[in-house]
Amino acid sequence: QGDYPPAREIFRQLYEEDSHSTIILLNLADTENLLDNREAADALYRQVITSQTAMPSPNDPRALSQAYAHLGMHERAIAMLKEGAGSRRRNSEDNFNAALVYTLAGQHIAAIVEVEEALASGFSGIWFTLPFFDPLCPDPAFGNLLRESGVEPRCGSRGGTIKLH
Repeated sequence: QGDYPPAREIFRQLYEEDSHSTIILLNLADTENLLDNREAADALYRQVITSQTAMPSPNDPRALSQAYAHLGMHERAIAMLKEGAGSRRRNSEDNFNAALVYTLAGQHIAAIVEVEEALASGFSGIWFTLPFFDPLCPDPAFGNLLRESGVEPRCGSRGGTIKLH
């Protein structure tokens, strides 16, 4: 809903309860990022990478790929996408993750293909209204995909009002 300060507090509380959850840590980093707290966000993204790479076999290549992408390490992020795709059958979350990584890496055609696949497999279009996907706005295909899924894209309005059909 774009109300990030309360989301940050919820993720902080959840992280205090379960500091081993990479997903909670990633969501807290994303929330800090969306609040323009880049220093805090970057520190949390680095913590995601540290916690995942300390394991003998990373248990969440999606979290790693997103953290790398947010830190501008796009080659590593895309390598993690490929590693994660090879270890199990892809699903709509994988498509969303790939769309985010490709968007952050400036690979917009690949990102839009992943958006389309995620939406086709039932992933909610509302997730693609996050500001992270704003770089896809110039491509009319992106807006059309969201509208077809029943979500009005935030493109063109930095306020980010989300309208569901």
